[in-house]
Amino acid sequence: MDQQIRRPRFVLFDYGETLAHEADYRAEAGFAAILPHARKNPRSADAGELLAAFRDCFHDLRRRAHAAGAEIPNRQRWRWLFEMYDLEFDLPPDALEALYWDAAAPCTPTPGVEGLLERLRKNRIGSGVISNMGFSGDSLRARLLRLFPRHSFDFVLSSADYVLRKPDPYLFELALHKCGFPAREVWFLGDNPEADICGAANAGLTPVLYERDLGCAYRELPRPESLPPCLRVRDWPELYPIFDD
Repeated sequence: MDQQIRRPRFVLFDYGETLAHEADYRAEAGFAAILPHARKNPRSADAGELLAAFRDCFHDLRRRAHAAGAEIPNRQRWRWLFEMYDLEFDLPPDALEALYWDAAAPCTPTPGVEGLLERLRKNRIGSGVISNMGFSGDSLRARLLRLFPRHSFDFVLSSADYVLRKPDPYLFELALHKCGFPAREVWFLGDNPEADICGAANAGLTPVLYERDLGCAYRELPRPESLPPCLRVRDWPELYPIFDD
């Protein structure tokens, strides 16, 4: 890594397989975790039954929405599912979503990312997150706080809150508006060549491709025919010298 690369004034991160590693996604375990909080379950639905109905209704629709660059929030899909089974819960939506997510996809920090975040704090460089996901920004923010209790991101953007998905330029434009810096002074760090690297480059940001594969079972990495110029790292410590005086 060239240590003469100009230090950014603000850094944006992708979430999954960039900040955090989720080895698997087990939706049935998520439903099993929330069902004990159902104060009303007249059909005695179990987790497997909910998952089957959920997939029958939304699997193809979700695929088509993503192909069109749109996000369908989990809460909106769950509303159909829960009303179909007359389910009512004793937890508010944020708590229900967090409980489901923690059970379905436990996570750990990617190796070395905590050291990178520490260097951003030391140099008073702001940071934010843009993630494609069905979970709300509030749920993502809460998960990040549990995962990185010493770090406070300036803002967190989830596609579930905005309908739009990366690489749509409008999400990057919103992030630039929120951070207050011109695109040329902002980095975007992500693992997805199309959504993260092409999306960030098209919005004028400096893209950084995180190429380490930690073995996420559901990870899909569509690769365009060619990538724009970008920094490439396999391990986050490769970036440390840029932030170490």
